[in-house]
Amino acid sequence: MAALLLALTLAVLGAVLTAGRGRIAKAVATTIELVAVSVPAFWLGIVLLSVFSFRLRLFPVAGGSGVEGLVLPAVALAVPIAGVLAQVIRQELATADGRPFVLTARSEGSARPRFCCATRSGTPCCRSPPCPASSSAA
Repeated sequence: MAALLLALTLAVLGAVLTAGRGRIAKAVATTIELVAVSVPAFWLGIVLLSVFSFRLRLFPVAGGSGVEGLVLPAVALAVPIAGVLAQVIRQELATADGRPFVLTARSEGSARPRFCCATRSGTPCCRSPPCPASSSAA
């Protein structure tokens, strides 16, 4: 469960921070996502264990009680899942950017849509700036 929550958090943050950015940011994000998807979870776990447990001695090698025993396995399992999810989320945000409701809002004078403006219902999912669709005049 911890790995899934971490994967969702990493994927949404990675996709939202790179959505609508330039070509360099997209290329860097695509490379990071590709590496995250390509690295086997067992190999990443071994690397994390050797760096953070053996060399830096920040986490227990085995059988840790509490949260410190959960961090390295959760990260090792979350990284490949986060890579796939970030690719899908970023692609769907780019697709939603060209949808008619976004193009209509842009033609009415709104600024370039952000993540919150890409939702079809118009409910804001970020605090600033407010979505044009959610603050329509009656």
